[in-house]
Amino acid sequence: MRGVLIAVVVSQVMACQRPSAGSGAEDAAVQDAAVQTDAAVMPDAAVMPDAAVMPDAAVVPDATVTPDAAMATDAAVTPDAAMTPDAAVVPDAAVTPDAAVSGMDAGPPNEVTALGHGARVVSHTLPTQMETGEVVTAAITLENTGTMAWRAVQQYRLGSPMDEDPFVAEGRVDLPVTPVEPGATVTFVFTMVAPVTPGTYQADWRMLREHVEWFGETLAVNVVVTAGACSNPVPPPLNRMNAVIHNDLGWRKVLDSTPIVYGHDYCQEIGFTDDRLFCPPRPEGHPQVDVCNALVVGQALDTGRVGPTWSFNGLPCVDSATDGRCVNHGDNQFLVVVFGPGTARACARNNICRDVVVP
Repeated sequence: MRGVLIAVVVSQVMACQRPSAGSGAEDAAVQDAAVQTDAAVMPDAAVMPDAAVMPDAAVVPDATVTPDAAMATDAAVTPDAAMTPDAAVVPDAAVTPDAAVSGMDAGPPNEVTALGHGARVVSHTLPTQMETGEVVTAAITLENTGTMAWRAVQQYRLGSPMDEDPFVAEGRVDLPVTPVEPGATVTFVFTMVAPVTPGTYQADWRMLREHVEWFGETLAVNVVVTAGACSNPVPPPLNRMNAVIHNDLGWRKVLDSTPIVYGHDYCQEIGFTDDRLFCPPRPEGHPQVDVCNALVVGQALDTGRVGPTWSFNGLPCVDSATDGRCVNHGDNQFLVVVFGPGTARACARNNICRDVVVP
């Protein structure tokens, strides 16, 4: 009985191991699919045809994939060589904010900007000492060291980098000649009026093209202002401007303007004894009239002379603007000559103005 059972078991085992019809093709298909799958997901094997038909090779990682050879990370990617941050990005060279948006000198005097602008200070006559209210004519000579010509129509000017200067109200000086070619020099002449308060002030100037960029060397001079000509007492701030028709010749009229300050005690101290509250900075004929008027009123924006800026019917008093109907007086900025009816206006540097209706 035991022999019969053993024979039956052996028979069943052999039956299980014997392949059925068609099973060999299925096994082969499965094996081929497995090999193809391995080849698809193993890039290194995909480019090695011999390995693709040798399944045993697929399971020998050391033979099929040599990490050090196939992926030589250190050799293929050399961070120091491929990315050298210090060489690729040079902030100081790529971005020079001072030259583009500021009035400060961003580099050597002869440095030329990307737009071809450059300027060098050749000479100047800016004073280092002044008295309060003192009026001085100064000059700055510049050389065009760039590759672009300077033209007035393109708004090339000499300017105060902070858009204001304690000695020149408008902070700009127009080109006296145009164009100024590369290599040529130009001299800017302008009037400086010392502030009313003693102290040390800085006058600084640089070339610019309006709304484009500042460029070239910055000239900066410290000026010590001491109590001087218009002092003892120093006038109060300007309160208003007076303006009247001074000389009426019918078709030609001369207008006169006078600065007025406020202060009962001040007016008495400088010689007005009629108990007035308002008075000019100095009485007519006083030796300090001119310097005190300069201290209170400042300079005209169009001529640079001490006195108000005149306009007529809303246009500056220059021939090209008013067709000759309003002309600044040749000797005195406090006077203006008008022809025909209209409204003249005299404005001090702090935009205190007075209108005169001309019949």
